[in-house]
Amino acid sequence: MSELNNHHQIPITDFYGESTSWPVEDMVHSEQLSLRSALNNWQIKPHRHKDLMQLFFVLCGQGSAQVDNRSLTLKAGDLLVIPEQCVHKFHWESGSDGFVIAVASPLLKQIEKLLDAPSWTHGAATLLSAGEHQLYLTSLLSSINEEYAGAESYRQLLLENRLLTLAIWITRQSTRLNEAIAKPKSRSEQHLKRFTDLLESNFNKQHSVDWYAEHVGVTSAHLNEICKKLRHQTALSLIHQRLLTEAQRTLIFTVKPASDISHQLGFSDPAYFSRFFKRLCGVTPKQFRQSKLKD
Repeated sequence: MSELNNHHQIPITDFYGESTSWPVEDMVHSEQLSLRSALNNWQIKPHRHKDLMQLFFVLCGQGSAQVDNRSLTLKAGDLLVIPEQCVHKFHWESGSDGFVIAVASPLLKQIEKLLDAPSWTHGAATLLSAGEHQLYLTSLLSSINEEYAGAESYRQLLLENRLLTLAIWITRQSTRLNEAIAKPKSRSEQHLKRFTDLLESNFNKQHSVDWYAEHVGVTSAHLNEICKKLRHQTALSLIHQRLLTEAQRTLIFTVKPASDISHQLGFSDPAYFSRFFKRLCGVTPKQFRQSKLKD
């Protein structure tokens, strides 16, 4: 990694380079990849989005991306899904193009309900290769972009339905299923989804396992059983892992000192935060940041 954000906070934007809120009434926004990239010398600095998910489909050219702690190489035919709150930056080859689709949270929640909360809509980014479906995806993404730019009747309905078609393709690919309708989730999976949703909103408040269990509607022991069965970790381990992920994001993408990060994540003692980080990551916050500066 060659640079850190000069600000103490990772920028949260709706659209890169804009400070305005979601600029349209549509729950879907589509534009060509080259639009903002060319204006920014093909480099998009670290930022994250709140209440929207982005999908990048590369038609031509190539680029590199860093999403949280992952370095990715993107080429023609690749589809990258970036859920909300994932910190990301890009460096595109000059002349690269494709489509960027942004999906507002209300529509994303509808899709999650229809598709039984597929894993790619939250958490870490998902990178898929179109492979033999490249022409199909190119046609589908092109139609979304054309419909978005137009003003035909039933435009919004058609946009949402085409996005659902894309979401089904992503779900099939990411879960390696051949059926359009996923197997219904068990009650345990529903409880786990509720827990991870709560964790995403409350990770920096240092709530106990008992607090999460109460808000999920199960006992602490049962929540632990669910986490061990479905995630192979205890509930407390998942809580700690989410704190570690946010700490790593902040260390990579900002120059904020470890003491400030400690306070931001709800630790009362910076020294305890440093021990916590080293126990989970194997190195101190300082050592972790220095290792990423060399990347």
